[in-house]
Amino acid sequence: MFGLLTISIVIYGITWYLERRHEDIKRQVLRNPVESMGIISGVTAYKGKGVTVKYVVNQQKFEIKPSVTTKFYNSVSIGDSVAIVYSKTDPDRAILKYELEKR
Repeated sequence: MFGLLTISIVIYGITWYLERRHEDIKRQVLRNPVESMGIISGVTAYKGKGVTVKYVVNQQKFEIKPSVTTKFYNSVSIGDSVAIVYSKTDPDRAILKYELEKR
């Protein structure tokens, strides 16, 4: 019983942290947004759907690995171009543009 409670608390804590981290990144990006394009270089379905997107800003390469919806996951393949939005002041902070449009 105690072990189950502990596991539940740990899982809740990790989920809360990841959601908060994503919202912080999104807030930073929206303070100084720049739209660009990225290339899907990988897809994964292990423990949820996700993609790897590579993009270049001022000849510097960056990569994001966001979780995505099943609909988005099923509509893209490796090599496809996708719209991203990154922070002008910190290009390492980026989100997929569809995340802004899905709400």
